[in-house]
Amino acid sequence: MNYPVPRTQQDLIAYLTDALDRVKTGDSMEGFIEWSLPGEGDPQDAYAMVRASYRIGNLQGQGGMRTVGWVDPPMPVAERGCDVCSSEPGERHGRGCTAGGAV
Repeated sequence: MNYPVPRTQQDLIAYLTDALDRVKTGDSMEGFIEWSLPGEGDPQDAYAMVRASYRIGNLQGQGGMRTVGWVDPPMPVAERGCDVCSSEPGERHGRGCTAGGAV
């Protein structure tokens, strides 16, 4: 599963336009794009929280997948300051922080 990431309005328009163009030309047969308003704990300067996954390159054969979002689950929130990744209380542990529960 991919988890939403903060994006600008221009980023969101670019993903929507790219997916639409690929569907119109037969280059993409399946996928999704999801966006929502930033919530509590999300960067408030983001236009939207976005996650997407859609097929690309199918006209050239096998093709691939365009994915937007974190593929790994978000790190847990630090209850107190973390000595390993220096996150503050209430912030998420840094990516790869072993104290945060993920390796």
